[in-house]
Amino acid sequence: MKRYLMLWLMCAAITGVQIQYAGQENERERTAFNEGYAMVLNKQWQTAVEHLQTFINNHQESRYTDDAAYWKAYALKHIDKEKSAEAYRNFIDQYPGSRYIDDAVADLGALEQAQRSQPLHIELQQLLAQSSRLRAESSRAIAHQSRIIADISRQRAELSRLLIERTRLQKNLDDEINLRIESIQTLARMSPDEEIFNILRNIITDKNEDSSIRLVALNSLQYFKDFSINSLLLELIDDKSDEDIRFYAIQHVARNKELHNEQTFQTLRTIALDRNERERKRVMSLHALLDFDDYNINEILRDILTQKNDDTIRIAALYQLQRTESPYFHQLKELLKNIAIDGNESTIIRATALNTLERLNAAEWINILSHIVTYDHNRDVRHFAILSFQKTDETLSIHTLLELFESPELQNELTLGLILHSIASIGADESVNILARVAQTHENYEIRRYAIRMLGNIGGEKARGVLYEILTQ
Repeated sequence: MKRYLMLWLMCAAITGVQIQYAGQENERERTAFNEGYAMVLNKQWQTAVEHLQTFINNHQESRYTDDAAYWKAYALKHIDKEKSAEAYRNFIDQYPGSRYIDDAVADLGALEQAQRSQPLHIELQQLLAQSSRLRAESSRAIAHQSRIIADISRQRAELSRLLIERTRLQKNLDDEINLRIESIQTLARMSPDEEIFNILRNIITDKNEDSSIRLVALNSLQYFKDFSINSLLLELIDDKSDEDIRFYAIQHVARNKELHNEQTFQTLRTIALDRNERERKRVMSLHALLDFDDYNINEILRDILTQKNDDTIRIAALYQLQRTESPYFHQLKELLKNIAIDGNESTIIRATALNTLERLNAAEWINILSHIVTYDHNRDVRHFAILSFQKTDETLSIHTLLELFESPELQNELTLGLILHSIASIGADESVNILARVAQTHENYEIRRYAIRMLGNIGGEKARGVLYEILTQ
């Protein structure tokens, strides 16, 4: 009996300690929240926003977290109304049961009404321009990668000629250097034997030698088919004292499949993943790795794509995956989906990932777009997704856009207007039917007016008939 009594007393003591600790923790949370709330009352808006955000980050499970989120949105209203509206939307999405939910809905409505200083169609034109700029930025990033690859492909064939021309144009250069260049090239063509090979090797590895002569000697190794130059090239790649020499050595390894082995594979992989390397070298190394047929390139692309805050090489990887002949797209599509819907990713990376995912079948592609439109907090990416429906299966796109238009979660005027624009851009007969119904029956007259504009954009007899009917009602 005494034993059970002792056990009961021990349990009670432990429980008391836990309750006391929980009470202390709650008191600390309440004090921290009240400090932020006091800043709001004292109109210290910026300090309040920073303090409340820190509280939210550090106390995500606290009973005061939704209070902090609401008052942060309220304080933002006095600093940046657009950010405040976004904060209110996030609050409404994340804390639908909060005691502040009605206040948040009212505050958001007032903000949106105050921001409506222009007709809906003018605001939508501005949003469309922003979305076009994002698409253009993504396209430019991809085009930049294409230009780098094209430049790399041209450069090796022209390197020797360009080096000689550059050398001869240097006013203060000794004529002896030009004679040595001619001698190197002539000897390499005439006598690609061991003696000349060793002479060239010594020139190439001599850091005190003129850079142009070293490059010409390196280029001349192409004539020495029976000599192993793999170790020499790797030595040059590891030496960062001369970037021109390194660049050409990487090119040489990249273009010669007989040099493709585990050692060169790991060297190129290291360069591709190294943020301190120059962009052209990283892109060229990644491009070269794709020709290593017997190696797992899929894992390298995965490593690159998961390197956040390294957009340069990630866009290079996305460029490779956008190419129709790339065999790696379907192996990495789940990772691409995660990147596209990850709100912590940069906008340009998400947009480029979405463009890459266009290779999916229509149903998969549209599911991703719908998810972003419905749940994403990044306005630019949401708008980008809405306008991307125009690029896939017409019937499925129109059906999905109509569902989104009628969704209770998406009743913001600008969002509805962009959905109508996307429906109109598809231009099918069903587009006219939907726009006609909206123009004639929607409760919001701004939306009805915009639907009429979109009917005008589609044109044709059917749209004309609908407009005439509206006019004569």
